[in-house]
Amino acid sequence: MAISGPGSVRLRTASLAGVDIRTMIHEFKCYSSIFRPYKIAEAVLIDTQNFVNSLDFHRPDPFEISFDSGIPGSGIFTGSYKMLSVNAIMELTSYHAQAYLIKLVDDTYFENKKRRVTKAFQNVPGTQIVSSIASEFLGANVNVLMPSQGLFGTKEQPYIVQNEIPLPSIAGILKLLYADETGNFMYLKMNDENIFVCHLNDLL
Repeated sequence: MAISGPGSVRLRTASLAGVDIRTMIHEFKCYSSIFRPYKIAEAVLIDTQNFVNSLDFHRPDPFEISFDSGIPGSGIFTGSYKMLSVNAIMELTSYHAQAYLIKLVDDTYFENKKRRVTKAFQNVPGTQIVSSIASEFLGANVNVLMPSQGLFGTKEQPYIVQNEIPLPSIAGILKLLYADETGNFMYLKMNDENIFVCHLNDLL
């Protein structure tokens, strides 16, 4: 998708909890962090009719958006998120309006918060454990672009993940994969289903 710079987009659709809010969108930002395997976004709404308060939006209401560059054949960006929070940030008294900041994340964030991992592993590569936890508890495919340092667990002494939130349990395993290194790694989320993990040293 070819976008020449900030602001050079054409908003096609925007909805929150199924309600059309396209005319209220003043600003939208989406980005990824190398330390988080979920997408993050922010939207600024300008509300001139007390719309936000009257509908009483709640976490994690779905947020959908699509836009393009306005150039024929340039492609369409579509994003699906869940609302994390909504806060009034500025009262525009001269316009009789209120500005709101909506913070957004994708499904992986909420799946991580509501699930707990309790599993035992025997003679399994760490990369396989990561993929197993991500698939079962987060509904994501994780491709670890790092070799596993041997096998985790034995029949007599299995590697146990006990009542842990999925992402911290995965982070702990990833650090063990590079026992002789810094333990620093990054996430790269290509789309809603696929997450790639690599060691930061591999990027230098």
